[in-house]
Amino acid sequence: MHGIGGAWGALASGLFVATYGSGIESWGQQVMVQLKGIGFTAVFAPAMSFVILMALKFAFGSLRVSDEEEFDGLDVSEHSESAYSMTSGSSMGGSQAGHGAEGVAALASAHH
Repeated sequence: MHGIGGAWGALASGLFVATYGSGIESWGQQVMVQLKGIGFTAVFAPAMSFVILMALKFAFGSLRVSDEEEFDGLDVSEHSESAYSMTSGSSMGGSQAGHGAEGVAALASAHH
């Protein structure tokens, strides 16, 4: 989504230009400059993402968490906290009221 939006923004800058860049004398030339930039970015961003991911894999050994950590949930395994309460029938307990997503869920269930 960001790539498409960014490409359109770059192209639109050439389509709706008020003044041309240095050495550019026409609308068509400006659009071509913008298209070249979009093309470069379309190749550069994935290539550099791959390089960065491979460097991280080399440094840390893996880009994935274990199956057990994924099953437990990354909030618990990576941050030692639970962002969402997956239990049904939450009550309006004192410690839940007004604290993050659990507090919102507790308040919502209390009003229904």
